[in-house]
Amino acid sequence: MRPRPVIAATLVTLGLAAACGSSSDGGATSKVTTTPPTTAASTTATTAPTTTATTAPAPSEPTLFFPEARAAVDHLIDAWKRADAAIALQGATTRAVLNLFTQPAEGFSLYGCDSAEFMTSHCNYRNRATGGYAAITAEKRAQGWIVSDVAMSTDG
Repeated sequence: MRPRPVIAATLVTLGLAAACGSSSDGGATSKVTTTPPTTAASTTATTAPTTTATTAPAPSEPTLFFPEARAAVDHLIDAWKRADAAIALQGATTRAVLNLFTQPAEGFSLYGCDSAEFMTSHCNYRNRATGGYAAITAEKRAQGWIVSDVAMSTDG
């Protein structure tokens, strides 16, 4: 079997380096530094990731707090019906707004809310025509109530 040229060149370079590793001039040594040969096949091209602009709102915390859970949910629903995400973000998390705005508000109506006695409250909205369903979670913070999450379903 014949050695490949890259391997043979490396062996020759290492042999020369070993032979030059010492001298007879009183113990002084000289070192030869070698770098392995490179081939075109060993280089790889990398491409920077492509970024695209999105229309999603930047993550933000709510700035508007409500004295009751239902008031926070109503604020979000009213903004959704007007297709106004900026107003919705005042009293809800970005995640909640993004999830809710995946569906058009038309046809959704309140199915019911719980009593909000444990620092969270859940309201459900249904769209009987499409089978859409929105489960809205309000959360009590030190400043008041906000909408913290929305789970949307189109499964009916």
